Amino acid sequence: MKKRFPVKRQLQLIMRISILQIVLALSVVSTSIAFDVHAQEALTRKVSMQVQQKQVKYVLQQLGQQAGIRFVFSSRLIQSDRKVSLQVTDQPVASVLDKLLKPLGLSYEVSGENIVIQPSETGSSASSAPDQSRTEATADITVTGTVTDEKGEVLPGVSVVIKGTSKGSTTNIQGKFSMAVPTGSATLVFSFVGYLSQEVAVGNKTSINVSLKPDTKSLEEVVVVGYGEIKKSDLTGSVSSLKAEGNEDKPITSIDQLIQGRASGVQITQNSGAPGSGMTFLIRGASSVTGSNQPLIILDGYPIETDQRSLSPNTGTSFWEASTPPTNPLAAINPNDIESIEILKDASSTAIYGSRGANGVVLITTKRGKSKRDQFSYSFRTDISSLPKKIDVLRAADFIQYANEGARNSGRDSVYRAAAIPGLLANDYFWQDLIIQPSVSQDHQLSFTGGDDKTKYSVSGNYYSQEGIIKNSSFDRGSIRINLDRQVLPKLKLFGSFSGTISENRSTQQSNSNGDQSGSAITGALRFRPIASPFAAGTDDEPELSIEGNPLTLVTLGRNVARSTVVLANLKADYSLLKGLNFVINAGVNNTNAKRDNFQPFGTFAGRQNGYAYTGEASSFNFLVENTLSFNKTIARKHRINAVGGYTWQQWNNRTFGVQATQFVSEALQANNFQLASSSSIPVTTNQNWALQSVLGRFNYTFDSRYLFTLTGRADGASRLAEGNKWAFFPSIAGGWNVHNEPFMKGRTIFDELKVRASYGISGNQSIGVGSSVDRVGTTRTVVNGIILTALAPSGLGNPNLGWETTRQINVGLDVAILKSRLKLGFEAYSRNTSDLLINLTLPGSTGFTSYAANFGKVENKGIEFDADAVILDGELKWNASGNISFNRNKITNLGGIQLFGASYLSVGSIGLGQPANTALEGFPIGAFFGYQVNGVYQNADQVATGPKDPTNPTPGDIKYVDTNGDGTISVADRTIIGNPYPDYTFGITNDFRWKSLTLSIFFMGNMGQDVMNLNRHILDALTFTTGTNMRTEAWEGRWQGEGTSNYYPQARNVGNAFRGRLSNFYLEDGSFVRLKNISLAYNLPTNTVKWLRNAKVFVSATNLITWTNYKGYDPEVSANATSSLTPGVDFGTVPQYRTYSTGINLTF
Repeated sequence: MKKRFPVKRQLQLIMRISILQIVLALSVVSTSIAFDVHAQEALTRKVSMQVQQKQVKYVLQQLGQQAGIRFVFSSRLIQSDRKVSLQVTDQPVASVLDKLLKPLGLSYEVSGENIVIQPSETGSSASSAPDQSRTEATADITVTGTVTDEKGEVLPGVSVVIKGTSKGSTTNIQGKFSMAVPTGSATLVFSFVGYLSQEVAVGNKTSINVSLKPDTKSLEEVVVVGYGEIKKSDLTGSVSSLKAEGNEDKPITSIDQLIQGRASGVQITQNSGAPGSGMTFLIRGASSVTGSNQPLIILDGYPIETDQRSLSPNTGTSFWEASTPPTNPLAAINPNDIESIEILKDASSTAIYGSRGANGVVLITTKRGKSKRDQFSYSFRTDISSLPKKIDVLRAADFIQYANEGARNSGRDSVYRAAAIPGLLANDYFWQDLIIQPSVSQDHQLSFTGGDDKTKYSVSGNYYSQEGIIKNSSFDRGSIRINLDRQVLPKLKLFGSFSGTISENRSTQQSNSNGDQSGSAITGALRFRPIASPFAAGTDDEPELSIEGNPLTLVTLGRNVARSTVVLANLKADYSLLKGLNFVINAGVNNTNAKRDNFQPFGTFAGRQNGYAYTGEASSFNFLVENTLSFNKTIARKHRINAVGGYTWQQWNNRTFGVQATQFVSEALQANNFQLASSSSIPVTTNQNWALQSVLGRFNYTFDSRYLFTLTGRADGASRLAEGNKWAFFPSIAGGWNVHNEPFMKGRTIFDELKVRASYGISGNQSIGVGSSVDRVGTTRTVVNGIILTALAPSGLGNPNLGWETTRQINVGLDVAILKSRLKLGFEAYSRNTSDLLINLTLPGSTGFTSYAANFGKVENKGIEFDADAVILDGELKWNASGNISFNRNKITNLGGIQLFGASYLSVGSIGLGQPANTALEGFPIGAFFGYQVNGVYQNADQVATGPKDPTNPTPGDIKYVDTNGDGTISVADRTIIGNPYPDYTFGITNDFRWKSLTLSIFFMGNMGQDVMNLNRHILDALTFTTGTNMRTEAWEGRWQGEGTSNYYPQARNVGNAFRGRLSNFYLEDGSFVRLKNISLAYNLPTNTVKWLRNAKVFVSATNLITWTNYKGYDPEVSANATSSLTPGVDFGTVPQYRTYSTGINLTF
């Protein structure tokens, strides 16, 4: 029978969400009313003024200063030379405005804390000069309409003028206009700063709606680069730019989800579907074997630590695993706060970050206030998620047959007697349904943005609550961000940023032996026998106990909670020394505190010793001080220089604490009182300090907008390295040619842009454990005279010669725009060579140490990238399409002649079987799959006799293994490279459609050519009943039952065999997939009748809607070891990804 998701629980969820929505809705309405009340109150203030023949703009400015009001109006609305006289004494502002504006044919409207000046109800502005050219009277018609931007949002303050006259109007706060237009051949001209003007012939139309397009040329598009900005036309490096707008209607919970599939050369793998789980983030492939492969993240100029490896205390203890901050540090950043993302990929763009730029750099810019655009926004989204696929395993009847058949094939008696079978069939549980639930999530976002010429602000708050599809798992995050910009003095600007995030991650027990993924709730649900009672934890009613135990105990009895607090604050001062010469000081602090409590009571496998508890804490504090001098100037029109130089200092302090205990006399206080435990470990604490100081510079020169040259360099000094190796220099050089600006290209209009780029440079990687260059000591226990004592003992062997990993990269690029820039194409080709790899060498046990860090070996990454953006339709129906495809080949070219177990390889990952699943071997990719090769099933005794000798003594029906070394015997020496975890290519395709107020976005992504090691099949397809575990239906139905019946799945057995103990390509599958990642439909609601509402949008969205793949597991996008990019493509007890349906609303006031 199946246990359904309780109706009571559904009602509780709905009530909880509904109540919260009502409270928030009331808050929004009351806040909006408060804004209007504030402005209305300002209109009652009394003022006194006396002016004679002053310009109208001057009078409004004086009135605004005296009353504390800001007026918003179009410059076209009021003629610059129009003068008025006004004399009032102690009169309300409303009365003064009536006296001032009515004679001018103007009126006003309250909008938030602003007062918008607009034409009076009659239509045209009386302040406009009469059209002296008109000598004949013609009848007028009233034309109304709405002006919006390219996204469908209304544009207030747009100038609407009759062509050839000065008669016109302007749009109000809702983007609407109404004006009298002569009948005949009149043409209206719509213009707004930053947008292309548009002309529309009136004819007999009485309603005209216009959508203005941004004027990209007038805006002079710039790209954020390290320590500054640069015109895109002057860029010589390889940079992918992403705008975050339009993603508010998608269930994006972390920044890496926003990037995935949308930038060429970037491979992001979602390791798990668990709430708050992380992603593996690679830019142009993996370049380090044991060091970090994660890119450097820069948030508003502040480097964010994302590599947990660099925080490792290097003490040899496992406690750190449970006390680290959340798996995904980027989950602490609210994606709704993001304005834009730049991904720096080649050496020319990353060399400015020196020793931290080898893996690429991601620059994240958050939203800041805009002058005279005060607005309050609220958005709400709710998500409903479910598992799109379940693994088909045996039900009760087939399971009993499997157990008995396996016993007979092994010469044993039946496991289940005929008389007992009817009673056993009464229990028929599909365990995946018992631990998996439909989940509900919600996201609330509030923001206030605006400012004036001197002060700009952006304040946002976010609450996100995600319920996991595994019962009793969840992720909750609350965040706040404040960005404040102030022009303090004519030459001094201050930019302040503060953000704070609190998160809590509740996860189910993922292990039954403190680190073994095979004991996760998922593997338990897949393998546990269907005839067992779900609530019989601790009993032994079956012949054999499952190695996992009852999976319900993992999700219902245990408690595993991680809490994290992240605070980031920085202040930047920008002082203009001379025109084009600025001195900038940037200082900030980043503090992270994390705590994990894990308690597994008696009844769980981990708590079998009267309970198990762990508590751990970790804190990381770092501060940054940067001083830079920038120069940006155009000389004699043709010489443009953009240069920066500076000095930076960043220092870290990390502390950790961890302790575990068993044998609790009472479980009432769980992990909150270790005094109730009779057995506990030695508490492990660490305290680490290190620093990085740097001198940097970049010089960019452009001649006549045709020839581009960039020279970059950075010298880094790291305290974590030994004397003599602390400092290194990382230079780069790049050039570019804007061919389309050459004189010989004039008149050849096919190319709107044709740019050729090339770069070469060096960057580094120093993400090694603190203290790796020095000998280390740790605690140990020893017995002296029968007494157990705690003492210090050597724990790690240092390498004083340890240095940097160095990456040299060559990049060539081509940028093309044609068809009036309706089609833009980009091409990149690169070669990255990393040398002096940071590798932990395994040492003989006789040394007393386990490993030793050293520099040797080389890795090569070569690849090409394509990008395309197209405006396919640009009429009433708009269709924009973009896509990218990336090819990368990763290969280890040198490992310094490592010899281990008779083969030249280095193990970098061991999963479950005690055998390396991923290795490093010269000539193959980092983390290539390593194991035996299979060649079908032995069909008869002759095949066994003529095959290679196998110490496991195979019989017909067993798997045949390949004697790869040809010595006639199957042994560990026959293990070889069996697969590549990295795809041959990745791609992403986005199509955006807009028709009137409707928008539709469709996003596909995929990985092709990758292999996945599906170790869940190690048990599910083994057809071995030794531990009473279940199996997949496909393997059961396709099993060998005699000669010729199967050459893939073996015979069912009831004894252990080599198949269960050998890691082979039998478990290796093609992990290629194409995924309809997201489809979103949005509608902009009409806001005519609600004056205080600027924009309202409702939307529906679906994520992970369809996945096309041949993979037998839940999902091919997976990595069981989520903390490392060196063990990719292993599926072993991982929480699967889910399908999500979302709906929500965005309101702007």
